[in-house]
Amino acid sequence: ANQPEMIGNIAASYLRKFATKKDADTTYGIRNEGEKFFIGDTEIDVNDNNIIVGDKEYEGSPGLWELIVMKTPDENIFTRKDYENYVQIMSNTNALRKGNNKDSRAPRSSKSAVVIIPSDPDALLERFDLLMASKAASNTGVRNEIVSICDELKRQNVL
Repeated sequence: ANQPEMIGNIAASYLRKFATKKDADTTYGIRNEGEKFFIGDTEIDVNDNNIIVGDKEYEGSPGLWELIVMKTPDENIFTRKDYENYVQIMSNTNALRKGNNKDSRAPRSSKSAVVIIPSDPDALLERFDLLMASKAASNTGVRNEIVSICDELKRQNVL
């Protein structure tokens, strides 16, 4: 992937937070290997403020950057669309999987639990919103369910 010549102000602001590791999500967010950036097992590019994952370019809004970079995202910054893009990125990059391995059924958490989720996409999205708010409040016990919801939404082609 080619590195762009210019990085937008929004991207630069969040990449600085990432670089200092201050309040940055070092588990699920962006990581760098050499001069390349990755989320999960996938190399990403930044074009102006936009985030390119594979062949898809996501609008690099402050909300999406907040979700990707920050350990505890400010829910006043991101929108539902940012959320949906974030879920899609996390799912498509295997970022929530143990070892970033798409074949791993295990989430990154060391705890295993059976998670029963509804099949209605609206109920799933509603539950996802609640779980993400819980995660933003530093509740680390919700990751298994978030992964399961992402898997189900992807299976239903909602993502």
